[in-house]
Amino acid sequence: MMTRGTHRLGLAAIACSVLLWAAACGGAAQPASGAASASGGSGTGSGSAYGTVGGSSGSTAATSSGTSASASASAASGAATVSVASAGSLGSVLTDAQGMTLYEFTADSSGTSKCSGTCAKIWPPLTVTAAPTGGTGVTGTLGTIQRSDGSQQVTCNGLPLYHFSGDKQPGDTKGQGILKKWYVVRPDCSMVTGS
Repeated sequence: MMTRGTHRLGLAAIACSVLLWAAACGGAAQPASGAASASGGSGTGSGSAYGTVGGSSGSTAATSSGTSASASASAASGAATVSVASAGSLGSVLTDAQGMTLYEFTADSSGTSKCSGTCAKIWPPLTVTAAPTGGTGVTGTLGTIQRSDGSQQVTCNGLPLYHFSGDKQPGDTKGQGILKKWYVVRPDCSMVTGS
């Protein structure tokens, strides 16, 4: 049984985590000091390296043209299955094969991730080793981009998909609206920006 003191301690830990995250990913924008990204740009987008560490923008070029959403694939094949689940007042949203909510980042653009380093520890990218597939209800186009570490991140209509480290169980949507930059994703790949 959780005591009132334990509950308060847990809430304080969550609050501290969010503040540390905000400092790492949501603080003042910093210009990137690295070289051009794989996509040929500076990696700074609108003049910021939002959510980066060490000057690396994490920008990457799309490595596949995408695949239309199709029936679920076996997790054993290495492909992540993107599914649809109900998230209460947020409606139907995308989840991974384990039912964990997926998010998009407003600083990203099609085929480019702006979240790396500390940001990617808080917002882990959904990665695969084979072409991603969509379950019933996924209407957007799934594809991948290559991240700076060589991993393949799943995209929906070209936008990278992420988990939120604060979500601990299927159905959690604790990352929704954080810093007005992170949002759950509808089955058509659009962000749910309202509550």
